[in-house]
Amino acid sequence: MTISLSTPHFLFHSIPLQLAMMLPFVVQAMVIMGLTDYLSHSHWSIWAYGWTLMLSIGFGTIVANWISQRYQSLAQVEVSLKESQEKYKVLFQTLPIGISITDKESRIIESNAIAEFWLGIPDLADISCPPQYEINPRMIRADGSPMLVEEYPCVKALQTNQAVYDVEMGVICSDEILRWFSVSASPIPLENYGVVLVHVNISDRKFAEQAMRLSESRLQAFINNAPTPISIKDLEGTYLSINSEFAYWMQVPAEDILGKRDYELFPAENVKISRTHELQVIFEGIPVTFEDTVPLPDGLHTFIITKFPLMDDRDSPFAIAGIYLDISDRKQSEIALIEVESNLRRANQELQKLVNLDSLTQIANRRCFDERVIYEWQRLYRDRQPLSLLMFDVDYFKRYNDYYGHQLGDQALLLIAQAVDQLVCRPADLVARYGGEEFIVILPNTNLEGAIAVAKNLHKAIADLQIPHQDSDVSDVVTVSMGIASDIPKLDRSPYVLINQVDQALYYAKQQGRNRSVIFAD
Repeated sequence: MTISLSTPHFLFHSIPLQLAMMLPFVVQAMVIMGLTDYLSHSHWSIWAYGWTLMLSIGFGTIVANWISQRYQSLAQVEVSLKESQEKYKVLFQTLPIGISITDKESRIIESNAIAEFWLGIPDLADISCPPQYEINPRMIRADGSPMLVEEYPCVKALQTNQAVYDVEMGVICSDEILRWFSVSASPIPLENYGVVLVHVNISDRKFAEQAMRLSESRLQAFINNAPTPISIKDLEGTYLSINSEFAYWMQVPAEDILGKRDYELFPAENVKISRTHELQVIFEGIPVTFEDTVPLPDGLHTFIITKFPLMDDRDSPFAIAGIYLDISDRKQSEIALIEVESNLRRANQELQKLVNLDSLTQIANRRCFDERVIYEWQRLYRDRQPLSLLMFDVDYFKRYNDYYGHQLGDQALLLIAQAVDQLVCRPADLVARYGGEEFIVILPNTNLEGAIAVAKNLHKAIADLQIPHQDSDVSDVVTVSMGIASDIPKLDRSPYVLINQVDQALYYAKQQGRNRSVIFAD
């Protein structure tokens, strides 16, 4: 349907108006000239008629000119009106919104093309504002229910004689497609006209809103049924939404948490940790994961917490989401495992100590010595530093056991071992029981002169113990014989060569009368 305006057409439209106005005066002049013969006996009558004719023609000319100008103005108005009508038609038809005009009975009498397309006019010309007062199932409220006739914008506008703006409604159009419109209606103060209806198609927005609501509903369902606590806060840290697991976690209703901030719920230390990471999320726009132990009504819980930003359409954060993974059981298991590992480490250390410790003298045993001497030989080879060994045994120890008994013999070995161990106290030094009453000392980074000095101190320390030995041929107290050997380690030689050398030096010390030290010499 379109609006059409008619322009009146005059008969003899093409005849000049001046000519039409002059014709009566020409006829009048011809009549007077024809009567001149009859009026010739009276000159004054001729002059009177002449002047009357001249005045009549002049006045007629003026009137004709004035009427002609008015007629031309009317023609120009008619042209302008036609142009305006054409512009109105173009504008009316090309507007991207639907426009319809109704009569006083709410029937649509004029529509532009887009309204006809959307509403199916004229097939459904009465669907927008039907005169009958019954429910039209094709007209739908914003909530999806049928719209009552008295709720139609055109009916409201006619009843109140006031404009109605932005009424959201759905229309099942002629193509059986549901379209959503924002409808405005304004009364037209002209006879035989009702209202002008403006339909703005908001279907895309409406469907997008419905999809968003559906998406939000699904997201909320997911959040509510998630097996882990989830929260959403605004940028100030106020709780906007939490799931049921979070409320269960806090053992309070959700209403008691929403609208609050962390400092109202948790200790200051936890709030500080959480807020620090939230600020990082806000300013950097990235997810942040951290671990925190939080006191809850049922005790301490340890969580792995992930905070991440929720972005708006400008890619700016407008809220902060948090997911809390309770790892309390795992944490307890880790703590228990660490404790078990620590105990196991201590047990291994004790076992290692027992493996490398001589049970009688409480110093290193032969096994420990064998491992250490190889290690020091390789290390000192790299450092090009000397390694010295001292080997000694108790003089006439068999006689001591026979005379004093094995119990006192073991006691004497313990006293000697502890005295030597206290004297040889550098971290790399080692005193070991080599076998029976025989002992050996490792002195890394020690040359021959240093080894001789240590040997003298050992003799003195053992003599100072004053352990009686009545069956000795060299002294009435326990003494020792000692061998000394020193060398700079070489890869083409074994450390056992040095051990054999110190063993030979000990043998020479015994051969030379005991209670002395002998240096190995090639």
